[in-house]
Amino acid sequence: MSYRVIQWYNGSIGSLQMRVLLADPQYELVGTVVHHPGKAGADVGTLLGVDATGVITTADVEAALAIDADCVLVNGLAGSPS
Repeated sequence: MSYRVIQWYNGSIGSLQMRVLLADPQYELVGTVVHHPGKAGADVGTLLGVDATGVITTADVEAALAIDADCVLVNGLAGSPS
């Protein structure tokens, strides 16, 4: 069984975490929330510079929270928009 994870924000730390999630069979990256609207709708692999993953980014908080997941891994500065 793997843990289904939504990655929230994908800056330098979030990008590293997504690479770990994608490489470790204990985890399944099922969603990614981006802060920058220009990154919304992209495959996570494109953002990371790797092969396509099938996980498409979103800036829509409600859509992200509707994904069936075990946890949300949040990264961001204090006071970042939610």
